[in-house]
Amino acid sequence: MPRVVYDEYLAQTAFLNRHNVTFMRDGVAGRERTAAMEQVRADVAALMGAPKEEFALTRNGTEALQNLIMQYGRLRPGDAVMYADLDYDEMQQAMQALRQTRRANVITFAVPEPATTANILAEYERQLRQAPSNLKLLLVTHLSNRTGLVMPVREIVAMARARGVDTIVDAAQTIGHLDFTLADLQADFVGFSLHKWLCAPIGTGALWIRGSRLADIEPCMGSTMFPAGDTQSRSSLGTINFAATLTVPAAIAFHRRVGAGRKQQHLRSLR
Repeated sequence: MPRVVYDEYLAQTAFLNRHNVTFMRDGVAGRERTAAMEQVRADVAALMGAPKEEFALTRNGTEALQNLIMQYGRLRPGDAVMYADLDYDEMQQAMQALRQTRRANVITFAVPEPATTANILAEYERQLRQAPSNLKLLLVTHLSNRTGLVMPVREIVAMARARGVDTIVDAAQTIGHLDFTLADLQADFVGFSLHKWLCAPIGTGALWIRGSRLADIEPCMGSTMFPAGDTQSRSSLGTINFAATLTVPAAIAFHRRVGAGRKQQHLRSLR
């Protein structure tokens, strides 16, 4: 964490240590939990350029993406799902788990070398073309944690959508790293880690579901804490490290002061 974010995290920790369950039950005037958490959602939403109501907070990017994958509601026994070898290990495991939990047919393939944009798009086109007609779900990683490869997500999403295939985008490594908004991806389901390149405290993440597609992601474990029409029902937070989550706006403010474009340019120069 940058020092200013770390200082805010200490201040939030002290506040939570003092007020604890009073805060969690909305009993601190001017610092009510519901309002505070809604502000975090609003700040993440503003950063990514989508309505606040389409976001749910999670503990990390892995949880966000596992929720999207495991709660994807359009799968029927025998339907196919697909992912590539450069997808994150836990996400690959979640896709493989659909074989047991949803009786899905799991298709895997390797991202080609050399990994030029043309080669990548040609391989995704080939994989989608030869996939069975009941392919329902494709996982795409925006930036590989293994190689640093940035995938042409927008083009892949459009390619899949043209065949009736939904795409879940793993943006855990790109929020706060690359200069983009959700409009640049054109996806319907995206998971984020907020404690990586955004430099928020460890244990913070978020998922995004396009409002018109909310019904296609099932509520988390039958969650009744939030209405089924609220994106927050797709994640079950319970008692979390609220101090970490409440520090996210400070991390976003620091990121904005640095400037997303300048940050991306500097990281690419280091490469």
